Amino acid sequence: MVPNPWAVRVGSLAVFAGVIILASSLINASASTNIYATPSEVGVLMPPVAERPVIKTKKVTPVKQPPPDIYKRRVNFRIPNAEIDPMSFISLESGVTVRIVSVKPVKETKHETKDKSLLLLLDNSYSMVQPSPPSRWNRDWLPRADAEYKRIDAVNALVEVLGAQDRVGLATFPRLNPEPGFRIPRAEPPAMLKGFGPPSSIPAVLPKLKGNENSGTPLYRALELGLGWISNEGDRPKFMVMLTDGRDTTSTSGDPTTIRQELQKRGIKLIIVALGPAPDLGALRQLADEVIPVAESNQLAPTFRRLAEKLETLTIGHDVELELVRKNKTFEDSEEVKIGFRSKGNPERMTVHIGQTNGYQKNDNPNLADPEFPAGSTEKPPTQGENTASGAVNPKMGPE
Repeated sequence: MVPNPWAVRVGSLAVFAGVIILASSLINASASTNIYATPSEVGVLMPPVAERPVIKTKKVTPVKQPPPDIYKRRVNFRIPNAEIDPMSFISLESGVTVRIVSVKPVKETKHETKDKSLLLLLDNSYSMVQPSPPSRWNRDWLPRADAEYKRIDAVNALVEVLGAQDRVGLATFPRLNPEPGFRIPRAEPPAMLKGFGPPSSIPAVLPKLKGNENSGTPLYRALELGLGWISNEGDRPKFMVMLTDGRDTTSTSGDPTTIRQELQKRGIKLIIVALGPAPDLGALRQLADEVIPVAESNQLAPTFRRLAEKLETLTIGHDVELELVRKNKTFEDSEEVKIGFRSKGNPERMTVHIGQTNGYQKNDNPNLADPEFPAGSTEKPPTQGENTASGAVNPKMGPE
C-alpha cells in the first residue's frame, strides 16, 4: 500500500513543530525568575528608567512697600473772569495734582438792563404747524416746526423771569389770519398782537396764536416795523427777540446789512432763536447780535428762560474750590502753588498762596503751550494711605 504523500508531509510538519515547542519550554524553565528584576543582567527586554531628581526651590516672599502718605488741602478763591472753562484747572507744580471740587459763576443784576423794553417777534407762517413742500430753498419736504405750540410755553417762561418794571411787546409775522381756516393766497404783513406793557400782560393774548397761522414770512419787514415800535420806548434799554423757523420769503424792502446798521445806530440788541432744520443761519447772523439754533420745539421753553436770565444778570466771575493733592509731603501755610486754567480758549495761570488771600495773575507767558496745558487735565488722588492736612482756607479775591 502506497502511503498518501500529503499525510506524510503533514505528519512531518507536526513532528517538527512539536520539537520546537519542547525546546522553548526547556529554555524558559531553565531561566531565573528574577531575570527581569535585575537591571544589570543580560537579557533584560526594557532599559531601566532613571528616576528624575526633584529640585526644591526656596519660596521668595516679596517685601511689601508701605503705601505712600497722601496729603490734601482745599483752597477757595474767586477769579474775576466771566468766561473760563470750569473743567480746565490743573496744577503747574511738579508732584501736585488738582481735583476740581466746584466752579460756580458769580452773578449780579445788570444795572444797564434794568427797566428794559423787549419786543417779541414770533414767526406765524404756515410752516410752523404744517409740513413745508420742496422749494428753491429746500429740495425735500420739511417737518412741522412747532405743531404743538411750544412757543407759547417759551414766551411764558421768558416773561416769568423778567422784572416787574420791564415792558414787553408782542408781534407776529405775518399777522394773525383774519379768516381762520382759509388760506389767504397773498403774503400778509406783520402786526402787533400786544402793545408794550408789563410782562404779566403777555400770557393772556398767547392763546390767539393757535390756529391763526397766515401766508408768507416777512422777516425783514417785521424787523423794520419792530424798529419803529420799540423806538417809542424812550431811553430804556431795548431788546428784540425773534423766533423763526426759516428765512425771509415775502418782504418787498429791507436787507440784512441795512437793518443791522439801523439796529446798531439805535442801540437795539437783536437776538434770534432759529428753530428746526432749515433756518437761513447765514442771513440771520448778518442781522443779529446773537443767533441761538434750537433743533426741536420742546427745547424752546428752556432756551427762552435761559435767554431771559442772561438779560437779567451778568456773570462777574467764578468762585472756585480746588483740592490739592501730594504724596509724602504736607502742604504748609504760605506755600505757593501755581494753578493753570483756560479763559476764552487761552491758557491763564495764577498763584495760590495756601493759608493766605490768593491773588490773581494774568498769564503773561506766551510760551505756555497747549501740550503743557491740556484742557480738562485733572488727576484723581489715590485712596489708600490718606493723611489729610486740615485747615482749609476760604480766601476770596476780586470784586464782591
